[in-house]
Amino acid sequence: MAGHGERPVLLIDGTAQPLSLSIAHSDRGVLVAIGDAATTSVGVDLVARGAISHQLAWTFTAAERQWISAAHDDAGAAEKLWARKEALYKACQRGEGFQPATIEAVPGSPPRFSNLDLAAELHCVQTWQIDGHIAALVIATARPSVAEHNLRPHARAA
Repeated sequence: MAGHGERPVLLIDGTAQPLSLSIAHSDRGVLVAIGDAATTSVGVDLVARGAISHQLAWTFTAAERQWISAAHDDAGAAEKLWARKEALYKACQRGEGFQPATIEAVPGSPPRFSNLDLAAELHCVQTWQIDGHIAALVIATARPSVAEHNLRPHARAA
């Protein structure tokens, strides 16, 4: 499917800008982060509270399911993990499609993506609640393939 595994690109007068850009939206909100693609890669996600159902349990790792169960007093636990997973993917992916079960985002533990420990690459992993949503931001060290990927315009299917 067009757009999966591709980062958005900002074009000015037809020229791709050297920026890391991440965009997330819901029915009621938009969240955008921009960074210098030479030094950072950004990822954001915005999830409406109550949007994650038990049907998505397969997307969570065993450690994440355990964290959700232990967080019974936190009604937004699943949404918090989902937002963190999406933001981690957006900041750390190298063009591969989104496979949420390959990303582990348990708060208080080092995040993992495709079994890679990302601790050395991450500068910020933050979640917060705003206007009935869980928002997540990840700032990572730019990976050369991501920075190069950001500078190429993408053909999108209409």
